[in-house]
Amino acid sequence: MTKVNALGIIRRRWLAEENDILKKYYASEGTRVVKRLPGRTVFAVANQAYALGLRHPRGRKWSEEELILLEKNQHLALSELQKLFSDRSSQAVCHVRMKIKRLQEKR
Repeated sequence: MTKVNALGIIRRRWLAEENDILKKYYASEGTRVVKRLPGRTVFAVANQAYALGLRHPRGRKWSEEELILLEKNQHLALSELQKLFSDRSSQAVCHVRMKIKRLQEKR
């Protein structure tokens, strides 16, 4: 705490509205939700998410239905795919699409 005070870092409690934003967006955005929380750091967001028991987006497996839908629509642009998988990050969609393409090339 001495170092925190010496650096002039202000610690404040999390507001209910901030927790609501975290609960709503953390599963799909991860620590990028920090953009929606002015005055909060990535480290603070990660700690609060952990305290609330929220899971990081990488913790959620892709369902068989999602994989089939992605395989059928992999020809679409990433922006279009993102609309089909709005609860997934664009990075996650891109990663799984590349994984599907690699598997198809091996066949």
